[in-house]
Amino acid sequence: MPPKKGRRGRPATNRSTDNNLPPDVAAMAATMQAMQQELETLRQAANAGAVTAATVGAATSTVPATGAIPTGVPQTALLVSGVSLVKWIGMKLDSFDGSGSPVEAANWLTYVEDKMDVFEVAYGDRVRYGTQLLKGEAQIWWRGVQTSHSSAPGSLTWHVLAREFERRFYTATFLVKMKIDLQTYRQDKKTVAEYEVGFNKIVRFVPHVARNEVEKASQFRQGLKPSIRHTLGAFPLVDFRTTMEQALGVEMQQQYTNEIQKPSSTDQSRSQDDKKGQSGGPAHKKGRFQRHHPYRGKSFHSSSSGGSTPQYRAVPKPGMGLVCFRCGDAHRRAECQWNGRCSICGQDHKDVVCRRNPNAKLRWEPVSSLASSGTANMLTSTQ
Repeated sequence: MPPKKGRRGRPATNRSTDNNLPPDVAAMAATMQAMQQELETLRQAANAGAVTAATVGAATSTVPATGAIPTGVPQTALLVSGVSLVKWIGMKLDSFDGSGSPVEAANWLTYVEDKMDVFEVAYGDRVRYGTQLLKGEAQIWWRGVQTSHSSAPGSLTWHVLAREFERRFYTATFLVKMKIDLQTYRQDKKTVAEYEVGFNKIVRFVPHVARNEVEKASQFRQGLKPSIRHTLGAFPLVDFRTTMEQALGVEMQQQYTNEIQKPSSTDQSRSQDDKKGQSGGPAHKKGRFQRHHPYRGKSFHSSSSGGSTPQYRAVPKPGMGLVCFRCGDAHRRAECQWNGRCSICGQDHKDVVCRRNPNAKLRWEPVSSLASSGTANMLTSTQ
């Protein structure tokens, strides 16, 4: 028997069947059908996304490399500047006319790069933005650079501009002088922090040292005070910052040690009382051009022994010039304000002038008691 036909001659198939399904089975079937449709929609969207990504990648590979970020520039560089060129010009930043010294040129270039970082100027826009601050001789130089690179459009990146800028405004004579200054630069009486500031001002003009951390650390350590440099000799060279921190630590330790070794107020008053007792009366202020009186340290020999105590005369070693017989600095002993004790003999003078120090700045010569009057400086044999 042929199947019954519905309206307009179509066979009655699933419609009557679905209507005859129990309610639970019908709901489940509808849910599965909806899930299937959703999966199909997600599959189509995924295929469309893959096609779009492939198309964009192919289009990107065909774009010319004009203004591309060169090697060495962080890949996170901005593609769109955070400030427009009009606003950049309206900021009235410091300009450069090319008439200053190499140091001023370097300071200006650093200043501009810092401003570009702060205002998030994209790498591809830095040449346009930076050259707006050139004027006078510097602007004429820039036009010449543009002309020389006109055959290669897009080759004038910020790195190229900076390199050409350094070649033009850092003269060869100046760079040679900076190399010599770096080799002869010393800490002397400066603190480690002050020495670092001066060192950085010079080393930035010596690229082969500034870009090599180990070489930079070696040059920095070479100019430190001998007392600090000798201590750092026990540590390996790692990088500049590590050497800097080590030097600061040694300097702090030396300052702490010197504070501990300074005599207390009680010791100073006792030393003054001893001097008054030896002179037989109150101490008188010396005149500026008055000759030094004999310098006598503490003596452990009793005056009742009947023997005279040997004395020595201090004579500066050749080439030392004026030497204070108490601290070793270049001034008269009457002008000396140093207070302390020698770590070798315990007398009131520094180690550098002690008779027992073979490397002292002074040479101590024995003299007789009759010839001791009027000498520059005397020391008893107890030292």
